[in-house]
Amino acid sequence: MKRIRPALWICLFIAFSMACEAEVPTIQDGWTAYEAGDFTRAYEVFSGLLRETPQSESVNFAYGMSALALDRLSHALFAFERVLMMNPDNHRARLELARTYTAMEQYGMARREFQRVMEAGPPEQVQRNIERYLAYMDRRTKRWSGGGQLGLSVFHDDNVNVGPSSRFIETVIGVLEVADGSQPKESWGASLGASASATYDAGARGGWLFTGGFTGYGNWLADASDQEIGYARVEAGFRHVSSRVLLDLPVKCDYLEVGHERYLLIGGFEPSLLFAASPEWHHITRLVLEQREYREGDSRDGPYYRAEQTLKRFFGQGARSLALTAGYYYEDAQVKAHEAHGFDVALGGEARIASRTTVYGFGQYKTMSYQDKLLPGIQDKDRSDNQWQAVVGIMQSLSDGWGVTLNYRRVNNNSNFGLYEYERNVFSLSTYLQF
Repeated sequence: MKRIRPALWICLFIAFSMACEAEVPTIQDGWTAYEAGDFTRAYEVFSGLLRETPQSESVNFAYGMSALALDRLSHALFAFERVLMMNPDNHRARLELARTYTAMEQYGMARREFQRVMEAGPPEQVQRNIERYLAYMDRRTKRWSGGGQLGLSVFHDDNVNVGPSSRFIETVIGVLEVADGSQPKESWGASLGASASATYDAGARGGWLFTGGFTGYGNWLADASDQEIGYARVEAGFRHVSSRVLLDLPVKCDYLEVGHERYLLIGGFEPSLLFAASPEWHHITRLVLEQREYREGDSRDGPYYRAEQTLKRFFGQGARSLALTAGYYYEDAQVKAHEAHGFDVALGGEARIASRTTVYGFGQYKTMSYQDKLLPGIQDKDRSDNQWQAVVGIMQSLSDGWGVTLNYRRVNNNSNFGLYEYERNVFSLSTYLQF
């Protein structure tokens, strides 16, 4: 067998070395993964680079950012401290160190680092972010904390009374015409909403909080006062918060009126459990247990049950998110014609397209199956509905706590009995103020 010439060995060695070098991830590869929301991959890349260049300021900073995103707080802490030992004037690293202390609930240390960043005269946006963190720490260290929101909206609804899509309905006794008063009614309107909540923290780390709140809503419709809605809710309960779990156990009372007359009174319990498997993935379980009392003489009174699961994924440091929800419900009314069950599935998402601008969307499919005929004289089957609903909107923040929202909602309800088939389109422009 012929010998391989030395020159050929050299060429093969160089080619192999170049191929190996091409496979070594760079710091830019790590940042690309980080910006895409793949924090695990970014952490792996930066960890490898840190072993190779432990004295690199940029690599230590990158490693700290990926560790913080993965809630590996001790790793992030040491990384940012190493950066500041190399360069005490690296104010970005000091800011991230303060954020890490905040996540560790070391509020005194966090305040000290935030203050040093403020003394350096950072940009206005950074100052506002620091003020938010300081306000958050104030709330966390106070026994009582609270907040609220006011909202004002103007809207156009092309079917405020949920009238049927067709004027003529096929029945077992022939085609019937829907009365004029039951035809879809179009209207302009305005609404006002308000909410307030309060939390009491007994002070024990990892302990329970007591929560309470109130929500109110009312609307006014041009030439359709019989369809105007008033709503109020009061609730109170307990909350448990840890690094990855949020457990809410509230009891509630809801009041709904339509046309300025009481329509529905609800007492119930709505436990929910949020589990953050990672900063990118959240899983939410929610139950609803209610006793419903409709207006006097109504035959729909009875318990209502619902269970739902939500899986939520965050991208790009929370700038974008998607949530998939599936639920099942059962309403056990006194009369079979109002006893219903069904399921729904929904997909929603939002994306921040600018520093103060967010677009969002929501789509839902829902089924409703009833156990008897509400109008046995003209219905040939128990009622069964399939409903599609879509919402799109854009929200613009004008300042901290104040913004406007433009929103469109469409509902299409299909039924095996024409009287219950309808379409609805609602456009709204809203402004809100948070405090």
